[in-house]
Amino acid sequence: MLERSQQALLNTNLKEIHANTARQKAIFMALSAPAPSGEKQAGPPPSAKKTASLQQEISSLQARIREAGLLYAALLRRAGRTTDLLARALVNSASTYVPPQEMRR
Repeated sequence: MLERSQQALLNTNLKEIHANTARQKAIFMALSAPAPSGEKQAGPPPSAKKTASLQQEISSLQARIREAGLLYAALLRRAGRTTDLLARALVNSASTYVPPQEMRR
């Protein structure tokens, strides 16, 4: 999902950026919600080997998500700098630009 957000940012697709941000917020809220109390675990408890494997996979995913998040943040900072630069250029050029005068014969 972060990859799609990054691509939308590189393509300056504002609609896609907002849609991906909303999806990310929804996922964050779902993952942050506490588990319902009294919910029973289905099946037997996982073995120690399976638990270690899952823990390693979770750690790997966390690292990948962190890396993607850092890259996304860098892209957002870059886009912000570009926007600031263009805004300053427009403001500064407005006071120095004089339309050409018509030549009279």
